Amino acid sequence: MIIEVPLFLSNKMPTSFPIKYERLSWTDYAVAKTLFQSTFAFSEWRRLAEAWQTRGYAWGARYRGVLVGFGIVSTDNTVKYIAVHPLYQSYKIGSGLLTRMLTDLGDARLVRLQTAGDERLVGWYGRFGFRAESELHTEDGAFLGAFMIRRQRCRSAVA
Repeated sequence: MIIEVPLFLSNKMPTSFPIKYERLSWTDYAVAKTLFQSTFAFSEWRRLAEAWQTRGYAWGARYRGVLVGFGIVSTDNTVKYIAVHPLYQSYKIGSGLLTRMLTDLGDARLVRLQTAGDERLVGWYGRFGFRAESELHTEDGAFLGAFMIRRQRCRSAVA
């Protein structure tokens, strides 16, 4: 299956465009899988099915009715994946997805995730309140990724 992504008609990409965010269902899985394959390494592909089956929910980002990004949160409050089609990266679509997922997790005391081996991701998640709990390195010291957590504030016991 080939994902048909609407392309911009001019050589100049707009600074913003209308993205519709919505919850995804099982009927969106085939398109999400194709989008995932265009975003993540081959070694991650088989993990998508498990993440989708154990999801608490998934959010999608659509441009002109076509899925251009999605995020999955598992039932144990772990952000499993955020995928944005390469043509639509750098337009804050991932930020929009993560914001909506964290809003849904508003009552969760703890949210977890694991980053890939890109130190920019640690900084990006840090802007949303995540902090590295531990980092993964190779024997020669190369960064492989980090386990990150976000603690929510406890609600006051006083009404």
